[in-house]
Formats: sequence, structure tokens, C-alpha cells
Amino acid sequence: AQPETPILLQGDAGFSVKGAAPGNASHYYSVPRLRTRGSVRTPVGSFVIEGISWLDREWSTSALEPGQRGWDWFALQLADGRDLMFYRLRRNDGATDPHSAGVFVRPDPAGGRQIERLFAKDVMLEPARFARIGTARYPVAWRLRLPEAALQSALWVEARLPDQLHRGVFPYWEGAVVVREGGPRGPRIGEGYVGLTGY
Repeated sequence: AQPETPILLQGDAGFSVKGAAPGNASHYYSVPRLRTRGSVRTPVGSFVIEGISWLDREWSTSALEPGQRGWDWFALQLADGRDLMFYRLRRNDGATDPHSAGVFVRPDPAGGRQIERLFAKDVMLEPARFARIGTARYPVAWRLRLPEAALQSALWVEARLPDQLHRGVFPYWEGAVVVREGGPRGPRIGEGYVGLTGY
């Protein structure tokens, strides 16, 4: 794997606060574009794969604090070189926790990057379609809007497959999504990855 973008420190210089209690935070960095090549072996044969992946590393000593139920985490690569990471922490009543945060990255004409930190108030995230998977109802499509200065039209984010549930001791939905401009029939402008817990 070969990085195509520099390491991106999430939060405040890599320190990502997740709650009000002292120490409820993580150390967190990303490489939003990593040229990747490898192979996948299956019962029906081996397949060469290549593309642009997203690398995240996050570690902490805490989990969700009282009153937080789960999170909706988005890592999106847009075809024009922009990248978006946002996690929405959900409260027990379904409201967005004020510690939700993210980052929006734009390439600049000089070959660098413009990095804009995002806070809960900056992102409108609206589930648009749900699927019953196992015993829970999961969102599988969303409308996502940023301030107009960052992104003029809404993004439509949709799961490639509705059932991408990992069924272990701690069940969570995590998988590939497609990004379209404006709505479900808009032009495809990117792809990404979403993780969901607490449903």
C-alpha cells in the first residue's frame, strides 16, 4: 500500500473528544487515500484487487458514556479529491450528541490540502431508508448536508448491500456505500464506508 495523501490528524491534533467526562476521548489519525493492491482467496478462487482504500487508526481506554447509545461513522472519498469523515454520536433519545465531529478535506490548487474541522452543528445527517436486519432496524441510505460554503448540494449516501451486519458478540453494521449528488438518482460522485452501532 502506498499513501496518496498525508496522515490526517483527527480532532485537535489527533486528540478526538467523545464525551464530557475527562478521558472520554481517543487518539485518532487517518490516511484518507491509500493506493492498495492485493489478492482475496475464496472457495471459488483467488482474485486480484486494487484501488484506493482509507486507513484509520484509533485507540482509547473508554467507551460510550452514559446517555450515548451508539454512533453512525462515515468515511467518504469523492471523485474530485475531496474527503469527508464524520461520526454522529447518538443519544439514548435519538438526538445527536454535541461531541459528534469530523473533518472535510479539499485539495487546493497549489497541491496541498484545505482542512475544515466539522462539529455537530455543521452536519445535517438524515436517515432516508431503513432495512430490518436480524432483530434491529438499520438505516441503509442517508441525506448528508454540510454548510453551503463547503458543499453546495446534499450528498445521498447509500449502502451497496443492505445487510452488511457483523454478527458477533458485539453486533455492528459496517460496510461499503456509494455517494451520489443531490438524491438517489443523482450522478455518482464517490464511494466510502459506514459503521453503525447501537441499533
